[in-house]
Amino acid sequence: MKCVILLAAVFLLVITVVIDGFQFGDMLYYPPKPHPMIKTFQYRHLAIYLGNDFPGHKGKEVIFERLNENPACVFKELDMSERPVVCNYLDGYVDERKVVYQGGSVEDMKGRIEELQKNCGKYNVLTNNCEHLATYVRYGRKISLQEGLSGEGLSISGHHVTRLHALKFIKQQKADKKLNCEIPL
Repeated sequence: MKCVILLAAVFLLVITVVIDGFQFGDMLYYPPKPHPMIKTFQYRHLAIYLGNDFPGHKGKEVIFERLNENPACVFKELDMSERPVVCNYLDGYVDERKVVYQGGSVEDMKGRIEELQKNCGKYNVLTNNCEHLATYVRYGRKISLQEGLSGEGLSISGHHVTRLHALKFIKQQKADKKLNCEIPL
C-alpha cells in the first residue's frame, strides 16, 4: 500500500512539473499522426497553451486549437496523455526584412485569440490549419512549415518568411541544441 501511495505521489509530482513548465502563449507540438483521408501523409498538430486561469475552466489547464470541424477554433482542457511538448520554433528567427520573431505580449496574443474566435475562417490544410493558428497567436504571422514531416514540401508561409530559410534556422537550432521539439516515447 505504501508503494502505491508513493508511486501516485511521484506521478502527480511529475505531471505538476511538466505542466508548470508551460507558459501562456507557448506553442504545443503533438506527436505526428497520419492524415484521416490520406494515410501516407503525416502531420503534426499544434495548439497554444493558455494556462489554468481561464474563464469557464478555472483550475484546469487550457489550450486554444484549430480543428477541421465546426466550431473550428476552440478552447479545450489540456490532456497530458496526448504527450504535448513546448516548441516555440521561430523564437529568435530573423526574416528577410530583419524582423526578429519572439512571442507577442500576453495582451497581443489574447487579442489574436479573440479575433480568431470571431472569424476562424474555413479550414484549409495549406493555408488555414492548426499551425497557422499557433504561429499567428504567438508571432502575429500565419506560417505552416510541418518541419520534418511529409507535409513539409507543401507548406505555405508568408510575411517575408521563406520556407527554406526558416527550415534551415530550425535545423541549426536543433543542431546547436537550442531547440528540442522531440516528442518523448
